[in-house]
Amino acid sequence: EGLLPRLRTLAQASGVAARTHFVGPVEDAEKWALLAAADVVVLPSSSENFGIALLEAMGVGVPVVTTR
Repeated sequence: EGLLPRLRTLAQASGVAARTHFVGPVEDAEKWALLAAADVVVLPSSSENFGIALLEAMGVGVPVVTTR
């Protein structure tokens, strides 16, 4: 949807850019390593009611944040 530039700008303006990673799609061992190392997984979405990524994050004990 072309939101990445806007999200990067918002992260910079909010002072969290250095601690924010927009990783995009990942699979297999890389995905599980990233989830295990995460402090929180954020999945804002206007089209996905409840993404499997949130369940995977919860499965490894990572807190999640999403939209309604």
